[in-house]
Amino acid sequence: MSNIKLVKGDANFPISFTIKDAEGDPVNLANLTSITLKCQRYGTSAISFEVDGRVTGEATGKVEFDVTDEIASISGDYYGEIEIIWSGGKKLTCPDIHIKIIKDLPRT
Repeated sequence: MSNIKLVKGDANFPISFTIKDAEGDPVNLANLTSITLKCQRYGTSAISFEVDGRVTGEATGKVEFDVTDEIASISGDYYGEIEIIWSGGKKLTCPDIHIKIIKDLPRT
């Protein structure tokens, strides 16, 4: 599981992941159609936000997603998963990402 903690209001920076297969080897990300980080707030049944990503290392499985003002504007806990789709229709979902957006100081 990946745990990410952000501070409400912080934005315009990337969060990075390395996509690996079951053996722990990097997944080759050549010929992708899309890569998306999908997040759902705990206790809800709908997707709260989605962010398109970019590959920063095809052979090494490295990707980045930009934290935008929209994402960092609300505090809370979110389930996350990365959905990868290749041009041939192959799809890979990487689940078990926990994102916590906490309030800036001072906290009450």
